[in-house]
Amino acid sequence: MRSWLIAFFAAVFTSSSQAAVIGFSLFVEGNTAGNPVSSPPDSGNQAGNQNPAPFVLTNLSATESLTSFTLDLTGTGTLFDPITGGPFPNGNGVPFFVANNSAALDGITVDTVSVVDGGPTLTLTFSGFDPGDTLAFLIDIDSFPGNIAVQGDELIGALASSSFASGVASGLLEAVPGNNDASQVVAFIPEPSSAVLIGLGCAAVVGQRRRRRARG
Repeated sequence: MRSWLIAFFAAVFTSSSQAAVIGFSLFVEGNTAGNPVSSPPDSGNQAGNQNPAPFVLTNLSATESLTSFTLDLTGTGTLFDPITGGPFPNGNGVPFFVANNSAALDGITVDTVSVVDGGPTLTLTFSGFDPGDTLAFLIDIDSFPGNIAVQGDELIGALASSSFASGVASGLLEAVPGNNDASQVVAFIPEPSSAVLIGLGCAAVVGQRRRRRARG
């Protein structure tokens, strides 16, 4: 085998082993007292909602900043309710807000918040959401029709996605083993397939052998 083919395969395997990990995680839970996952302590939505659990979004990337995040509730039977008395009349709505001073602690700026009252989709854009940073946030989510107490496990099946310079990582929220009131997703940008490159290398070997036979 020619030296260039040896170098080719070595580069493929080296590239695969050193590929950067780029992805995110999202975790949300409601507690066993039946508190909603979404309402802040002063919302007054219902008795007993003084200790809501925020969504926790973490940039798992080793090298890239997280630039946007979308949560799509389609198919879960839940909708966003950020406005009191808005088009989705389901109790007191609560808008998006950052919890636990998490943005300031990690130097994250939430540039835009896009959500429609009674809609299934929340989209956020960021500056400074660097590798390893975590953002905790809350926003009112209600079941449709009528239930203002939503637990984290009711969001199983929602689609979460995050954008990076290299592309988009996405996944569905799943159950959390041992926590019946929670859901989570961990997703990474798929790595380019080394198999494709290896296949090209093998094709080059076969082609070289055929040319030798034709000359011989």
